[in-house]
Amino acid sequence: MKSLVLVFFFSLVVIILVLSGCELVNQNGGVQRVPPNGPDLVINEVYTLSPDKYYAFTWIELFNATKRSIPWFSVSFPSEGFAVGAGGTGTTTTRDGEDWTAFATGSAAENFYSATIPYKDTSFVAGYDGSKGLVRKLIRSGSTTYSTQDVASPGPNRVNDINFPLASRAGYCVTDGGGVYRSIDFAKTWVKQNSPVAGFSKNLHSLALVDFTHIWACGDSGSILKRQSATVWILQGVPSNFAATNFRTIFFSDDTGWVAGDNGTVLITRNGGTNWLPETSGVSAALRSGFSGYTTTTAAFYKQGRVFLCGDNGVILRSDNNGARWYQQNSNTSAQLNKIVFTDSLKGWAYGNGGTIVATADGGEHWAVQNSGVTDNLYGAAFIFPSTTAVLNYYELTFLAQKRHYFIDPITGVINPDFIVSVDTGTVHFIIQGNNNVPVQGFTIIDNDSAKFKDHFNLGPGTTNIINYSFGFDTVIFHRYNTPFGVSYIEPRNPVLWNLLASGEMKLQKKHGRFSAATGEVLSLDVDDLDVLRYGNYRPNPDPYPNNQPIGMIPDGWSIARFANDFGGIPANQQSSTYSFYVTSSPIPGWFSQESRP
Repeated sequence: MKSLVLVFFFSLVVIILVLSGCELVNQNGGVQRVPPNGPDLVINEVYTLSPDKYYAFTWIELFNATKRSIPWFSVSFPSEGFAVGAGGTGTTTTRDGEDWTAFATGSAAENFYSATIPYKDTSFVAGYDGSKGLVRKLIRSGSTTYSTQDVASPGPNRVNDINFPLASRAGYCVTDGGGVYRSIDFAKTWVKQNSPVAGFSKNLHSLALVDFTHIWACGDSGSILKRQSATVWILQGVPSNFAATNFRTIFFSDDTGWVAGDNGTVLITRNGGTNWLPETSGVSAALRSGFSGYTTTTAAFYKQGRVFLCGDNGVILRSDNNGARWYQQNSNTSAQLNKIVFTDSLKGWAYGNGGTIVATADGGEHWAVQNSGVTDNLYGAAFIFPSTTAVLNYYELTFLAQKRHYFIDPITGVINPDFIVSVDTGTVHFIIQGNNNVPVQGFTIIDNDSAKFKDHFNLGPGTTNIINYSFGFDTVIFHRYNTPFGVSYIEPRNPVLWNLLASGEMKLQKKHGRFSAATGEVLSLDVDDLDVLRYGNYRPNPDPYPNNQPIGMIPDGWSIARFANDFGGIPANQQSSTYSFYVTSSPIPGWFSQESRP
């Protein structure tokens, strides 16, 4: 009996404290653990009390599992392009390779080795079908949709490289057997050029077209060719010890150029090919592709002197001084890499066997594997330059809630937070405003009652931003924003005071609004579900995520916390709240977890 009295007395004290608003301080997090690395933001902890006890005291904590500061809003100009390869394989991206969509460029008997994009919606790919050289036109009818159109074949031999310069209907290609061909009518016809290596069983592998008076090609047995006149090409001399080397790639930055090939060979010219001198690559693997985007006309996009090479065994080399010294990068792959392309000094991709794509966003310092969506070898790639589409990236929380709607004066637009128009339940779309970035491997706490949060919770040792935010927003719409780029932004409407229900669902979404950089016209809105948290045994019908088992009810004064060894990245249709979260009686904001998953 004495025990029951004590339990009753303790419970009564707790209830009085909760109802009276006296201080209820949580445990301190202690020494911060080393947090795991994840791909993006995740929901870290959620706390709520019933609205009849604390009006509407709720907070939601987000964790930045990456090694970069994450802004709530950012405008980017993502690269749009595609890659091609064996068996009629194609794969395309419109968002810097964050996702790739497979498409067919031809039949399984057709292999494509090169790609070029003279116009935004018109591209050419080149290769071989087993009996003749192939050139095929690709017409883009949607952001990731291509239709194909057959054009003239240059001849019987495999086409290894093709180049139609930007906004030009004239282009060149090179083939096995030393063939060089030119078209002046958008590949409707091809005219064979006078090649000095034709008929000598020397295959030509690569073209470098700076402009129509400065064109080079390279190939087997030390072959380097330069366009001499409208129809004539001449051989350029190389050091005698490289006369038997097969060159796989040639590329230029104005009059400075490089050829590279077997056994890690790299030669440089600083006078348009008159003289070629060896550089030390530091590797013995075959080098198959190179890139230097810098010219006097592209200086705003590329760093002068920065050069890249890729090849066998996952080799990627970078130089910041035109090849005087090369550094091998960690490509995170051992696949044979056949093509390397950059859209500026920071963003680049290398493509290889087995559908391999590795990407960098920091000029080659770090490379990460991307999911190409294909398994066939990739040989050629091209990107639209410059980008004509801008993307507004932003984060949004959506959750089921009780909503108290404030009065908005219809004439002045002024909000009166002391006058509640109505109370209902529904989904709140919560868009974070302001410039508060989520710190590196730190937290942002969205707090629904600043006074009670301050009184009742000590922060853990993590780096934490607190956003005192009592308004949620029902509607998201695009509006024009007056900048030189016509950039759109998100404007929220219908302010409400929100409180989480006892049973519900919370989504953390990343949204990408694509719009024309020239006109500001909204083109599309893409949504990625980064995190889905279900609690109180909530399950919708129909259920878009049947694998997501909700966890139970949240007792008053408790919270839902994420396990320390779960850091997101699982597709939404594979997530399970019972796998990622647990219910705890010790909420600790600013702490990435107290427990690890068993």
